[in-house]
Amino acid sequence: MGRVVITGLGPLTPIGIGKEEFWDSLSHGRSDFRELPEYDVPGLNAHLGGDVWDFDEQFDFPSDVKRNNDRFSLYALAGAHLALEDAGIHPESLTDDERWRYACILGIGVGGIETFQNVAWDYQERLRAGGPRPSSLVRLVTKLMPNRAASEIMTKLNLHGVSESINTACASSNSSVITAAQKIQANQADVVITGGAEYSNTVLCQHSFDRAKAALSATGSFPFDLNRDGFIMSSGAGILILEDEAHARARGAHIYGELVGYGETSDGYHVTAPHPEGVHAIEAFRQAFRMADVSPYRLDYVNAHGTGTKLNDAMETKVLKAVFGEYALPISDPHLRVSSTKSMTGHMTGAAGGVEIIATLLAMQHGFIPPTINLKTPDPECDLDYTPNVGVSYDIKLAASASYGFGGHNAVVLLKKR
Repeated sequence: MGRVVITGLGPLTPIGIGKEEFWDSLSHGRSDFRELPEYDVPGLNAHLGGDVWDFDEQFDFPSDVKRNNDRFSLYALAGAHLALEDAGIHPESLTDDERWRYACILGIGVGGIETFQNVAWDYQERLRAGGPRPSSLVRLVTKLMPNRAASEIMTKLNLHGVSESINTACASSNSSVITAAQKIQANQADVVITGGAEYSNTVLCQHSFDRAKAALSATGSFPFDLNRDGFIMSSGAGILILEDEAHARARGAHIYGELVGYGETSDGYHVTAPHPEGVHAIEAFRQAFRMADVSPYRLDYVNAHGTGTKLNDAMETKVLKAVFGEYALPISDPHLRVSSTKSMTGHMTGAAGGVEIIATLLAMQHGFIPPTINLKTPDPECDLDYTPNVGVSYDIKLAASASYGFGGHNAVVLLKKR
């Protein structure tokens, strides 16, 4: 079974496009949430959101590509270009035989909800007015379907390995990275474009999360703080290049890290609330450590799910205490370091894990743990070292990124510095 390494990073986030801009914002503790005019509607109090603010200026896709794709697919396509460029891979130079060995497995949460909302409203208005059906119906299904992003990447790049879409809600990116690693380990691919993409900045999505009592914050993102009141929804993509190590070394690629372990479980408890004791999330961590054949006490850093909701942050703290014991407590050194980069990016739902794995790999590369910003008032229930407000220099040799999703999905990946 071959080793799986990461050789390319393609983040598109509210705080930066590309690894340099993204890391600069992360390391300096910057966020960029804005009031979105489309959220200014009756019954919706949370008006803040995050998006890839300079996307249209930086990515000039042809008009037919824009017309035929929902924004989540455009974000995925742009992220794939960034990641492939970062990895030094030029798809146009591949041989026919090599194209069979390139795959794309993406995590997608809500999919083409912008298309669904716009077409549905247009259709309703035309029906009321007695007019013809909108021409946009022709492209509704193909823009809406979650697998369109991976399909578009494979089509535009003329690649012919496996193409899949994974949906485990907010754990979708981690699940897709795990599936991508399994394809490489099974010798079914040499290179996999993976991670996740999402566009959720729609009134329909915002209202739905709000009514589902997902706790949307009207004021900011405050993970692990006593006064936290929910998350801010954001859009973007976190695309990575996973590669068989021998393949990567043969072409002289830069290796950011190795994916040495992973674990996935299901709560089987509630569609939106995590299990309060996190017992199945604990098992996901333990699966990852068993696979890596390494002690939990060797872990240096956890990029936490850290949504800023009352339920998640309390549960996640319990999970880390159960997995790491006294090592989790900041009572002596060394101890486990934790942070939530969602405090800066917002919750990017299906893209969250991809962005956070990128953040973790960059933290390893730079020897620096990004902070959990806005952590002003400690919560007695959340009493670990969350790297409050200011990042710290730290030699990270082994790290974990954890994601938990609606439906009870738990997905953990272990990353080793190379």
